[in-house]
Amino acid sequence: MTYRKEVEKTVKSYFSQSGYKYYPKKGFFVKSLSSDIIQGIGLAYENHGKSRYYYLRAFVSVASKSLDEILFEVTDGRIDYTDFHIGPVYQ
Repeated sequence: MTYRKEVEKTVKSYFSQSGYKYYPKKGFFVKSLSSDIIQGIGLAYENHGKSRYYYLRAFVSVASKSLDEILFEVTDGRIDYTDFHIGPVYQ
């Protein structure tokens, strides 16, 4: 097994033990903090054309279902994030 695969396995194990659920198609971990607040952690592996090393880039987001619904109402439905649960993201 390669070093990168070992790192991926370890990261998935760590976040799973911390209560996060992994969504492989979306590529991030999600944890519900309450019925309204969702916390997500996404990871990206990049090598920038170098075969010997790679970067592990992470971003964290916090989303509120009620805030997404308010945004939908205020914009008369032009902005609809009610299915995505999008919030502020820090990379």
